[in-house]
Amino acid sequence: MKKLITLFTILLSILLTSCSGSDVYRGQWYATNADGEQFTILFDENNFKVTNQNKETEEYPYSQNTYKSSNSVVTYGIKLKDGRNLSIHFPIAKNDQVGYIMSPQDQIIFTISRTGYTNKDDIYKLGK
Repeated sequence: MKKLITLFTILLSILLTSCSGSDVYRGQWYATNADGEQFTILFDENNFKVTNQNKETEEYPYSQNTYKSSNSVVTYGIKLKDGRNLSIHFPIAKNDQVGYIMSPQDQIIFTISRTGYTNKDDIYKLGK
């Protein structure tokens, strides 16, 4: 029985670490960092691109490794190819149009919106 549980755990880990990104956050986002700098972020199945105001782009391969939902507030965990972990958090129940990209320490890296640039203080105003 222990071998079966161990095998199941290993298979589940492989599946979670090889998942492509959710349709919920795929596509283009307007992003603002803590310094007020504006970016665009484009998520596809296995990569996301961050483009700054000077049109300089960095690409990050990733896989989705977690999903959490509590009272319709959703958080997706992603693991970058270099080993870093980030969260894509939608803090307003049943609203996936505004959110945050966060570090493992729950520090906001970017505020994201589908409709325009915003900051963390305005996120709840946009969700209404």
